[in-house]
Amino acid sequence: QYWVLFGENWEEITFKSESDLALYWLKNCNADILTDNVCITEWATDVPFFRQVNEAMNTKFAIQFHSNHLAGNRRYGITQTKLKATINAANDLGEIVVLTDDQRADILKEFSGLSQVTAIPHYVEVPDDFAGNRNPKTVVALARFVDGKRIQNIIMAFEKVVREVPDAKLEIWGYGTMEPIYEREISKAGLQNNVTICGYTDNPFQVYRKAAVSVFASTFEGFNMSLVESVLCGCVPVSLDFKYGPRHSIVNGVTGFVTDPENFEELSDAIIFLLKRPDVARKMAAAGVQRMQRINSPDTILAKWMDLFDRLGAR
Repeated sequence: QYWVLFGENWEEITFKSESDLALYWLKNCNADILTDNVCITEWATDVPFFRQVNEAMNTKFAIQFHSNHLAGNRRYGITQTKLKATINAANDLGEIVVLTDDQRADILKEFSGLSQVTAIPHYVEVPDDFAGNRNPKTVVALARFVDGKRIQNIIMAFEKVVREVPDAKLEIWGYGTMEPIYEREISKAGLQNNVTICGYTDNPFQVYRKAAVSVFASTFEGFNMSLVESVLCGCVPVSLDFKYGPRHSIVNGVTGFVTDPENFEELSDAIIFLLKRPDVARKMAAAGVQRMQRINSPDTILAKWMDLFDRLGAR
């Protein structure tokens, strides 16, 4: 509709599909890079297309899943239909790459014929040029204001926190269409003096540096970068056990708390414990920073990618 491609002799070249156009582009404009090498792609649902690229240039694919691959409630069980063909073809096309060991295990359990699934987390760079005076009674939640983040449930759970720790504060950072719902929930619970909607921030590190506890209640994620940021900033996380991310970033009871996926009572109790025991919170924070710095090392993550490229035969 918008582009017309001409060949070397100014003849017009037409394509039957976007896949045909993409194959032409890869072969004619990128063969010097892709031949006998690895192409990183996200989701890769058009299996015939990727087979064509493989046959034309012996290109292998690192097929990244940046989000939860499961269907239904996204907790466990059946893979999304659009991804099944890709996973079943992965041994021929290259390799599936996910962000956490939990997701890797779930895929291997469902698809026993896979020879390999690799878990390579995102890298999070934390600036060191900021300061933060940590308030031992401040809890923070950073998220988009959409239903899947369940911020309204966090607000309701904070009622119990305030009953046990009257000077506890919850700061909610983000933006989105559900903000009026959060405001009504705060008013309904009578938490106006304890819960504040702070708006959008482009410096989550500053927020985490000033708080003692962070809270996460998503229904599902692929990784949750914000959780990693919190740990690296020494803000102890309390998270529902959604898939995926919490068990990558938190050692339960050591560097934070991972609670039952639907149990906001347990979530509240974990927050109360950390606010009442700042000595324990400080130990957990230090342990979390130490562990995450090791996991989040650029050298460690780079080594995983290089091993993958070597295994796939990249020249």
